[in-house]
Amino acid sequence: MRMDAREAPGSAEIALSAALTASLASAASASPAISTASPRSPIVSSATSDCAVSRRFATSPPSHRLSRSHYTVGTPTCYYTHKSNERSESMFVPMRRSKQQLPADECAAILRGATAGVLGTAGTDGYPYAVPVSFAYVPSSEDDAAPDAVRGRIFLHCATTGHKLDALDADPHVCFTVIAQSEPVPEKLTDRFCSVIAFGTARRAEGDEKAEGLWALGTKYAPGLDAVVSDEIATTAHRTEVIAIDLESVTGKEGLELLRERGA
Repeated sequence: MRMDAREAPGSAEIALSAALTASLASAASASPAISTASPRSPIVSSATSDCAVSRRFATSPPSHRLSRSHYTVGTPTCYYTHKSNERSESMFVPMRRSKQQLPADECAAILRGATAGVLGTAGTDGYPYAVPVSFAYVPSSEDDAAPDAVRGRIFLHCATTGHKLDALDADPHVCFTVIAQSEPVPEKLTDRFCSVIAFGTARRAEGDEKAEGLWALGTKYAPGLDAVVSDEIATTAHRTEVIAIDLESVTGKEGLELLRERGA
């Protein structure tokens, strides 16, 4: 059937349609949930201008209005809740009982020594999803320069498909909890506990970093069996996913009984 001349799209409409298609494709590819590249965590997506925390449209100067509803943003910031485009310790709620807060070196020691932790994600069905996992903590060189903060990465491994990856694809922001000690004291209705909670952004590790993560996990849980670990990595790495969590905030807390034992 021949198209009526009045129905045929003009060159301007064709160009606009192509530009919109290209723009949407670019935005989709520019903002994957878990990226293989690294590590800073922008608060505002440069592709969508959505705030990663408040989950709503958030632009602020310097910006230039392109049309009634479209802006281009030079340095994206969220004027609803934050003042900068990168996550910082100030974003996270400080511990209310600060006297029970563990120093950074003890938090790092707990992360190095604990054999299990709980990965908390936003889930994909409206419910939080928290799953117990094995993990390995690898500190960064920044720890030497900033002894009052814990930095580095937490490595996890899993199958190449599953609910955990689906949740991280939907939202890579995670928390990670370790309970290092828990000893109830019934006569005092309390507990001799210490624990650590970390916040960070998860991503798939690739190449050398994936090998680093597998090696850190293997040698942690099979110390002294380097040859066995090497063989296992060589035979199973292709069917294993490694998740790296870039740590952004780490705090630890101990119970009052342990605090008193310190003499604090």
